[in-house]
Amino acid sequence: MPRETYRKTVLANNIRVVTERMTNVRSVSLGIWFFTGPRDETPRERGISHFIEHMLFKGTKSRDAKQLAVEMQALGGNFNAYTLKELTCYSARVLDSDLESALDILSDMLQNSRLSDSDLRLERRVIAEEIKGFLDSPDELAFELLSRAVLGSHPLSNPILGTYGTLSGLDRTMIRRVLRGRYCTGRALIAAAGHLKHDHLVSLVKKKFKFPRSKRYFPKAVPVNGASRMRLKTNMGINQAHVCIGCRSDADMGKKRYIFKVFNTLFGDGMGSRLFQKLREEKGLAYNVFTFVMPYSDHRLFGAYLAVHPRNAPRAMDLFYDESERMLRDGVRPRELENAKSESKSSLVISLESTSSRMSRLASMEFYLGEHESLDHALKQIDLVSESDVMELALELLEPSRMSLGIAGPVTRQQAESLLR
Repeated sequence: MPRETYRKTVLANNIRVVTERMTNVRSVSLGIWFFTGPRDETPRERGISHFIEHMLFKGTKSRDAKQLAVEMQALGGNFNAYTLKELTCYSARVLDSDLESALDILSDMLQNSRLSDSDLRLERRVIAEEIKGFLDSPDELAFELLSRAVLGSHPLSNPILGTYGTLSGLDRTMIRRVLRGRYCTGRALIAAAGHLKHDHLVSLVKKKFKFPRSKRYFPKAVPVNGASRMRLKTNMGINQAHVCIGCRSDADMGKKRYIFKVFNTLFGDGMGSRLFQKLREEKGLAYNVFTFVMPYSDHRLFGAYLAVHPRNAPRAMDLFYDESERMLRDGVRPRELENAKSESKSSLVISLESTSSRMSRLASMEFYLGEHESLDHALKQIDLVSESDVMELALELLEPSRMSLGIAGPVTRQQAESLLR
């Protein structure tokens, strides 16, 4: 693994530029990030962050959609965009020699999109199909249902895609208002990793980006109201019950995130984890079973996912509760803890051999920590996780009465309620 050469510059207008130079590659992963997403949306705006992401690829004042696509393809790299619950990213991975060209395309999209009425009508139809695809994907739907159950009316439970109803009401005036108010300097971050020079990227950003000026932004913490024990979507014409069970934790961005990583690895994330070994390897009840952690600025969501035949759901959930109780009763074996720490470190190191992963890590640390933590520091923090740390977190997360369910599949409400303790 190459030596980390991290640098950060905050421009006079509050745009932040963070980079990590990797001398053993000839590519660059670039991300133009904004601290905005569905959590900012009003009820009338549901889905507008994702809609904007689509619309910015539909053409600018100097390039139509086809020209944008042709220029992107000519660079031979990869251009993409994605909307998360509270972040939006426009990214490119290109050869180091094409960094300026990629930045020119992205800056044009972000500042000069034409947003024509004909493109709006066309993209509404495209996103309507995307919503249909989401509603036909029970695994994704189960995650969304759990999020709504755990977070209630919190803005983090807003759907990324919006709904058919809100989609039809999104117009150019609303889009331009959101672009002016949320695609601004205090929310903007340019992150890049690969074979590049920091000062060169800073000079390009100064020249190419003229977002509305604003102070540095960080979301205000919002309390959770209206949480429930269960959200259910049934009558989907599918064979399996897709079950997500989980709860909310605080969003501690300090040492606790490393404890989360080790605990998640040990309990359910991987072939050697307790849940995988019990539900799949020993009992053969599920093909897909794993745990997950979803971190946000003011909350953190922990849960487990499994897809099983409806008649096996009660048995599978009994085993989930049994494993939770066993961990709380018997604790963690020293060898088990060391294996989880070793796997956590290995997965982190291997993931950071990708320029895209390094770029995303830079952005995440800057948004949520406000500083960079080296890989060596992260590995040391994982090493410091103790059995008592893991057990303290287990006591918080594995209490059945704190858990909520999100279920998509052929089960009745009565059957679903029987899965709760």
